[in-house]
Amino acid sequence: MNETCSWPGCNASQGRCIDGVLYCAVHYRPKLKEVVMAGIRAGVDDKAQCKTVPGWKNRFARWVTNDDCLSPGGLSKAKIVGRGFDFSINGQRVRFSIERHPAGRVCLQKWEFNAETDELQLLDESILTAEFPIDGNGDARCPKCANLLEVSAGRIRCAECGFEIQHEHTLYPR
Repeated sequence: MNETCSWPGCNASQGRCIDGVLYCAVHYRPKLKEVVMAGIRAGVDDKAQCKTVPGWKNRFARWVTNDDCLSPGGLSKAKIVGRGFDFSINGQRVRFSIERHPAGRVCLQKWEFNAETDELQLLDESILTAEFPIDGNGDARCPKCANLLEVSAGRIRCAECGFEIQHEHTLYPR
């Protein structure tokens, strides 16, 4: 394998590979974007399969999450690749859905990534199942005392009675 960047005119070493081809830190993201944009132009099916760009979903997820540094919405490359579905493309915008599993519930989220601006936006979120009641306003209620629950991705907690559910990967002390 070549030990220097494959970008035309660049001789830098050390970097990341795309399809077994090395690109330096300066040229890796532009090359990744080029590959993703080729898939956007060619079109993908609802499972993010592209006939002209094999592995497009993986490359898209790498670009969106900056190679697994979590995106603002807490999405990781592994989550997009493993659970992302219902992909569609409209111009430079890629929409997809993903099932998320925060503490005590399962949510369906719809996201849109704008390839022109590199912006990821949560469009919609709905709770599919929950281990606690949801009232008519969509608020989480404590199953013990019916007070509002404090809700975060890693923990559901009732300040009144102490009811609590923690996500198995939570950062909160147990």
